[in-house]
Amino acid sequence: MAIQFNTNNVSFHPLEEQGKDLSINPLSFAGGVTPATILRCSDCHGSDDLGISGPHGSQYPGILKKPYEARSTSRVVGRDELCFSCHNYDTYADAFSSVQLQQASRFNPPAAPGGHVFHVGQKGVPCYACHDSHGSPQFPALIVIGRHPGLLSFTATSNGGSCVSSCHLTQSYVTNYPR
Repeated sequence: MAIQFNTNNVSFHPLEEQGKDLSINPLSFAGGVTPATILRCSDCHGSDDLGISGPHGSQYPGILKKPYEARSTSRVVGRDELCFSCHNYDTYADAFSSVQLQQASRFNPPAAPGGHVFHVGQKGVPCYACHDSHGSPQFPALIVIGRHPGLLSFTATSNGGSCVSSCHLTQSYVTNYPR
């Protein structure tokens, strides 16, 4: 875990200190989280029973508070999943949400027509296929390569990037706003 949370990484979930990218659109967050929020392990890990405090057990693996499947195969991604405790489901998974909410993700229409709402909401690609929930030593946005299905390669540019996945050949994209 120390490697993934290392603040010298290109990206990490902000547990040790504030995240590196404070320009993330605040509408992409939920539950009172902002780009400047510093999280605690207990924000994700603990009892799934709201009446019990602390990490005393959970029906979910990893003592998670909510469901999170660490597999990249296609499935329906629901609003109740762990990622959407902090990240706005409407921004990342609801293809019928408002343009304003969709544009809160850099990787969404109009700049990236095949972005988050297409992959997650329409194709059932779970967050785990492309992102590491703890951190990435080499890629922005918690990107991870090598999962199948998932990304085989990723290249970031100043206004977007390109990826090759197990589902498609090289796709280049621009983002809705800069890093």
